[in-house]
Amino acid sequence: MKTDLRKPNRTWKESVALLAAAALLLAGCGDAVPDFVEPIPQQETTQETETTEQPAGTTEQEEESTGQADSYLVPYLKTPGYGYEQLSDAGQVLYRQMMESFVTRQEVTVSTLNQNDLGPVFSAVIADHPELFYLTGYVWNSYMANGVVTRLTVSGNFSVNKETQEADQSRVDDIVETFASSLSPDLSDFEKVRAAYDYVVQHTDYDTSAPDNQNILSVFLNGASVCNGYAKAMQYLCLRLGIPCTLVTGEANGDGHAWDLVYAGGDYYYADPTFGDGSFTGIEMQDNWVDYDYLMITTDDLAPTHQADSSIALPECTATALNYYVYEGLCLTDWDGAQVESMIAGELSDGSGVIRLRAADDDIYNSMVEHLIDRQEIYSYLGGVNAIQYSTNADLNTIVVFLKEG
Repeated sequence: MKTDLRKPNRTWKESVALLAAAALLLAGCGDAVPDFVEPIPQQETTQETETTEQPAGTTEQEEESTGQADSYLVPYLKTPGYGYEQLSDAGQVLYRQMMESFVTRQEVTVSTLNQNDLGPVFSAVIADHPELFYLTGYVWNSYMANGVVTRLTVSGNFSVNKETQEADQSRVDDIVETFASSLSPDLSDFEKVRAAYDYVVQHTDYDTSAPDNQNILSVFLNGASVCNGYAKAMQYLCLRLGIPCTLVTGEANGDGHAWDLVYAGGDYYYADPTFGDGSFTGIEMQDNWVDYDYLMITTDDLAPTHQADSSIALPECTATALNYYVYEGLCLTDWDGAQVESMIAGELSDGSGVIRLRAADDDIYNSMVEHLIDRQEIYSYLGGVNAIQYSTNADLNTIVVFLKEG
């Protein structure tokens, strides 16, 4: 499926402070929309096989018979994934059997006779396991005796052989361990998630022609991907840092998309690293600039642009403590000039030349835009800077300002 995925609902403009009048000179950004490719993992089926002799093990099989008893656990955490936990007991048995097949590359008899049971379980597997970069789909075979299905088997479709898979995994592990070892062991949950988000955004270019762009290899080995690669790579890094993270699929602005569900600080949040990357949005005011509007947000924050599909049940995310703007003390709870001055001073202290602010509600946001942008009061806080470029996002009540030199 090839679709056009529209960028976040941002308005980007340029402002120059005028000495004689309080007017703005505006220059809107282009409306070019990048292509986006998001094929659903393909289920392949074979013709049902009629046999006069019932194969052994018709409906049940010893689970994990090949010694892969923990293959269903998510990497690093070694705990059941979120998708797994949403399944019924029967679905969890089927999940473990499918994971056994995919990990061992063997055909496995499963505990259902209905192939329609496989799709929802496969969706849960994909949501939980970014390390299955070599898996492109699955095949089922049903066996019949006297017109009745007596056995159903599952096996995986793979993009590479076992030797190449292991070599690629080793290269990924080296990169991920280098990343993890560069971080302080004392990071908070938020700081870990931000580190994963930053890494993916700053090491990846959005490119629909990138090889392996539906899996983690595209980010870690090639530095170019689309949303599925971004989301799975962030998921993998979060898991490495001890943060539960799940792939979410659905639509953004009406087109196919993928992002992450993160469990941190005792609550669930959403994060979308694709929407954080200027190479996707077309907003590249600085090298490796990161947009944090979609880092650790609520269901309500996400709703104007993103709609999840029904492949797995999702929680209602309502917590705000680890939202980027709240955590960093950049969320205005009232229009207060002294508070604004303190926030802007803090933002300027790191020398990045970027100011990020969020308003707690629409009224405060409207006041923020009116005062800082329409009345140009922003310049009173900038110590002689007389030109800026800025972004407003009315969906999330944010303003991002870039200082312009000269």
